[in-house]
Amino acid sequence: MTVPNTSGAHQRHAIQLISRVLSVRAGASPFTLILDSLTQRATSVLREILRRVMGRRARVIMVSFESKSPFVSTLGQGEDGIRWVDAWAGKPENLFNILETALREEKTASTSSRTNPSTTSPSTPYSPEIVVVVDNIHDLLTHTSIPLPQLFTLVAGQYAASLIGIYHTDLIDTATVPSAYAPAPLLLLNFTATTILTLRSYTHVLATARAQSQSLPEPVYSLPYDGTEGILEDLSANSPEGGVVLDAEFRRKSGRAERYTYFLRPPGPSDYAPLTDTAPPALRKEFIVLLEQVPSYAIISNPASAAVDKNKDGMETSFNLGLTDKQREKRENVVLPYFDAQKGEGAGEGGRILYDMGEEDDFDEEEDEI
Repeated sequence: MTVPNTSGAHQRHAIQLISRVLSVRAGASPFTLILDSLTQRATSVLREILRRVMGRRARVIMVSFESKSPFVSTLGQGEDGIRWVDAWAGKPENLFNILETALREEKTASTSSRTNPSTTSPSTPYSPEIVVVVDNIHDLLTHTSIPLPQLFTLVAGQYAASLIGIYHTDLIDTATVPSAYAPAPLLLLNFTATTILTLRSYTHVLATARAQSQSLPEPVYSLPYDGTEGILEDLSANSPEGGVVLDAEFRRKSGRAERYTYFLRPPGPSDYAPLTDTAPPALRKEFIVLLEQVPSYAIISNPASAAVDKNKDGMETSFNLGLTDKQREKRENVVLPYFDAQKGEGAGEGGRILYDMGEEDDFDEEEDEI
């Protein structure tokens, strides 16, 4: 697939890529890695992914190392459609067998729902897809005996499911490395993932853009009680209502990567269909955009360009500076009279002004002889 050249096609291509990843379409991204931190947690992004996946009636297996209340209380349909696997309920070494059993049962249930359509709602299409979400893949790799290749082979290879893992970059890796040549967990995840989403707070991005436009030092993000000098933006400046900035890296099968920066705002009432007893809320229209398309960011990051675009849309003048299509076509066909004179048929012939009279010219041959 070639990258589009025009600006409009480029934006549509970028939105299509992230829309397929957030909706977890088949073949879009077998392994999506989400990197978050204290300044921007992945709760809102994961909540949006679950809402879209459940809107397509796909099956979700949630391997939970943390609390599930942030997701259940805001999805709108409770725990229906999500199979929770409590990672700390039993022994860590049994987690792989529990996950394999859950995948097998969900695969069987998905097959039976396709062969017996009367068990599901006829208004919503059936989806045989299975999505496995790990809310803390750092703990999965460091505190259990499940290696990442074995996990990926089970989920994506054996059951053709999609894997989504969240990695908290602010955690200190205290796991013992079995070998001096073994890579760190984050390095291994970055190498294996087919899509990497790095999350940033939109409030912090605006603060950074504002500092860059004024040639000031960029803000340093730290805890409120940390005595870091300089321009500080602490956790209290992180507004969850402002949206999330996603630095996305999509990796093709050829190894080439495409990188885009998106802005994901909180969903509105018109973005999803209303919840009913027979169907979950489905996505009506895509509302994620490129960061450069957000007006509040464009004004701060590039005020000159934003002013030009604003004047271009509605210039307050008493006359029209534009040309019609007919005037533009005539302008392109105009040939200046000295063009043909540059050919020169001999010495001293160059520089003549050649003029061909037309029907509209008023020329009297008798006056010319006088």
